[in-house]
Amino acid sequence: MYRKETPKQESIPLDLCAEPSSKSALDTWTNDGGSPVGGQIGGHGSIQRSGEISKNMADAMNRQIQQEQSNAHAYHALSLYFREQNLHGLERFMSRQAEEECSHADKFIGHLSDRKGRVELLAIHAPRTDFNSPLDAAKHTMQLEISTSQMIHRLYDHACNDRDYPLQVLLHWFITEQVEEERWSDELVSLIERFNDHPAQLLTLDHLWAGRAKT
Repeated sequence: MYRKETPKQESIPLDLCAEPSSKSALDTWTNDGGSPVGGQIGGHGSIQRSGEISKNMADAMNRQIQQEQSNAHAYHALSLYFREQNLHGLERFMSRQAEEECSHADKFIGHLSDRKGRVELLAIHAPRTDFNSPLDAAKHTMQLEISTSQMIHRLYDHACNDRDYPLQVLLHWFITEQVEEERWSDELVSLIERFNDHPAQLLTLDHLWAGRAKT
């Protein structure tokens, strides 16, 4: 019986590093604008790191750094007020909050610096020091945290609009943190409202918050 032989196919070496020769292949390794993914390759143009932060985002971050440092200043003033009132548990708690606000500012500073942004330490105004009562001081702390949450949310919206994915990831932590900050500040106002006219119970509350300062 006659059997037809199948012609042998020559193997063609595949160079994975070769530049694509057709437009359809080129589209698979370029972005929508037609430039190579990851920046310009070759030629005389400069390569921009995808992680570098835009000028507008850097300005917004500097304002947030200012807010966090201003909060630290405000919590120092609150700590001194509670010290004058002999409420030393709340004094220590507010002092710890001042340290936390400084650490928040440092997180933003580190992120901005790592991404080649210019850190600008903006002016901080003197904090409020004239409180009419412990309740007045507690309401001030709650307003501080609400204002900070609003700024964090606006910064996140800005990062989304700018497609700044690294900053969005960082801000997830701050958004979660602000939920906790608003929770305890609201709780403090509610408790002081209940005990404000009962000095003995207010001292018990102060002792309770001293324990929180250690955690």
